[in-house]
Amino acid sequence: MSTEAKSVQVPGLSVWGPPKRPLEDSILIISSIAHTAPLHRQMASMAVREYRRRDIRDDRPPDPDRFVRTQPEEFDIPAGAGAGKALNSELVEKLRRCAGAIAFVDDMRPNIAYELGFFHGMGRPVLLLSSTSPEPSWSCFTDLAGSAIQKFTEEHLTAIIHRYLDDLFLKLEDVTIWPTYTLPDPADNLLSKRGVDLRCDSMEVTKKLPFPRVVRIFEWDHPLNIRINKSLSDDARFKVVVRSPEGAHFSVYFEVGFQDAAGKPRQVWLGLSSWLGRADYRNDERNIPTDPANEDWRFVTGTFSGLQRQGHLGRVAAASLKRVRIRTGEPNSTDRSILEIGHLEVNGCH
Repeated sequence: MSTEAKSVQVPGLSVWGPPKRPLEDSILIISSIAHTAPLHRQMASMAVREYRRRDIRDDRPPDPDRFVRTQPEEFDIPAGAGAGKALNSELVEKLRRCAGAIAFVDDMRPNIAYELGFFHGMGRPVLLLSSTSPEPSWSCFTDLAGSAIQKFTEEHLTAIIHRYLDDLFLKLEDVTIWPTYTLPDPADNLLSKRGVDLRCDSMEVTKKLPFPRVVRIFEWDHPLNIRINKSLSDDARFKVVVRSPEGAHFSVYFEVGFQDAAGKPRQVWLGLSSWLGRADYRNDERNIPTDPANEDWRFVTGTFSGLQRQGHLGRVAAASLKRVRIRTGEPNSTDRSILEIGHLEVNGCH
C-alpha cells in the first residue's frame, strides 16, 4: 500500500505534503463459515475499519491528524477442512503482514489453535471471541493465544475489539531500545597493554592511525593467540577492530571453559568466521558467520552471552575466557593474506 509523499513546489522551498493514502495496519479476522454468524463477522470488520488511535506520545507536540488506522483481513476456515492443512498457505502469508488477529472460536477447531500458535510465536497477542460459553477444553489454549477467550454480545462487540486494538498497539510500541556502542577506548586495547601475552609465529607490529599499535598476521596456520585466563561476568563483551587491504577472510575465536549441567568441566571455541556462509557446529566449536574484512576499519562487537545463545549453548555455569585466537584466510589454504588488528578489548573479566 503506497504511502509516498508528494512534493509541492514553492519558490525557493520544497514542501512535502501528507501521504496520498495513510498507512493502515492489517488485522486478521478468522472465522468459521459453518459456525460464525455473518453479522458478527461484519461487525468485527466494521469495528476494525472504524478504529482510530490518536498519537499519545508526550515527546512531541500533539498532531490531531496523526492516527493509527486499521483495516480487516478476512479469512474463512472451510467447514470440511482438515486440521493444519487449509491454513498453511494463505493464512501464513496473512499472518506475516498483519499486526494483530481476531478469531471467532465457537467452532473449537484444531486449525485455529494450530495456526494462531504461529501468530503468538511472532509475539503478538490474539483476541479470541465466542458468542457462547467456551468449552473447558479451550482453557489450555488461552496462554498460547496470548489472551483469554472473551464471551461477547452484539451490543459490546465493537468495544471489546477496540480495547483489544488499544492493548495491541501499546504492546507493539513497547520495544527494546536499539543498542548503540561507543568507540573503542585506546586505554582498553589489549594489543597495547604491557604484560599481555601475544603469541604468533608470523606477525608484524606496526603503527597505523588511529591506533598506536597494529598487529598484522598473514596465514591461517599462524594465528595470533592472546592468553586471558579470567572468569566472565554475565555482561562480559568484546570489541575487535580489523581491516584488510586485500579483503581477506578472518576469524575471531574465544576459548571458553564452563561447567555443564552435570557439573563436569567443558570447553568450546566460540567463533566469528567470515568465510562461513552459515553457522558451523562441532563438538568443540560453535562458529557464527560474520562479514569479511575490507580496506576500512571494521568494528566487531558483542556479548559473550550472545555468542553462547547463537551457539545454542544456553546459559553456562562458571564460564571463563581462556584465550582469544585470531586467524586470517580460510582453513586448508596456503594463500598469504594480510589482516590487520588495530584494537582488541574484552570487558567483564575478573
